[in-house]
Amino acid sequence: MSNLPCEYILWYGVPVIRKELAHCLINNFGLNQRETAEKLDITTAAVCQYMSKKRGKIRILDKKILEEIGSVVLYDR
Repeated sequence: MSNLPCEYILWYGVPVIRKELAHCLINNFGLNQRETAEKLDITTAAVCQYMSKKRGKIRILDKKILEEIGSVVLYDR
């Protein structure tokens, strides 16, 4: 049985967006993994897995989407 579109987004889309947000917070703003986890309301273990590429394995290649994700981080600060 194939996944519904909402299931696909939940299992594959959301982790990719969280991964990009975590990378942006850590690499561009100097937050540590604990601070990043608090900002994203996820566990520090999840942030560690995003940073080590064990979660959110799909890469976003569209620069416009990456810019939008980065603008979310700027808006929250």
